[in-house]
Amino acid sequence: MIVIALFSSVWMGVSFPLSFITSNSMDPALVEGDIVAWMPTGMEDVEIGDVVVFKSYIKWPSEKLIVHRVIDIKRDDATGSLMLETKGDANEWKDQNRPYLQAPYIREDHLLGKAICIGQQPLKIPLIGYIGIWVNEGFDLLVQPTSSIGIHSHIAVFISLAAFAVLLIFVVPEKVRTFKEKTLFFKYWILND
Repeated sequence: MIVIALFSSVWMGVSFPLSFITSNSMDPALVEGDIVAWMPTGMEDVEIGDVVVFKSYIKWPSEKLIVHRVIDIKRDDATGSLMLETKGDANEWKDQNRPYLQAPYIREDHLLGKAICIGQQPLKIPLIGYIGIWVNEGFDLLVQPTSSIGIHSHIAVFISLAAFAVLLIFVVPEKVRTFKEKTLFFKYWILND
């Protein structure tokens, strides 16, 4: 299904962003290393039970995206705008009712989209996201002072750079094909399938 989403993303120009899952807060639906496909959406299209992608209100050391399930939708008494209450499936506490560092309700300006799901199960590519996570960690190590980097860190940096080179060479698509080229490819694919 994700391959179909990516194909339609290129073919029809519809955007289906992908995000790496970096924790087990959504276990068993999503685990660390999964890649989840999602589509941009507004608050009016979100329902209780949807898995949403939103920007964390905590921006240290960098901005993070969070993928959690909507457990309630509230309306702000002062402004009348919708707010989402969220929770990771594996978490004991709601994000907005934790005993430590409570998050504010998710508002329109922080909501990015919702996961593409079949029923309650998000579409995902299992564990492939570890490559992206390792590349990101390698780049984080590159900006560290050299005195704090050990031999294991040098290996991680080398692997990250090698993985990045492979991505640039083999994964990054060539120029976007013209509509005519796409049509010819599609006709050939349908007739020979």
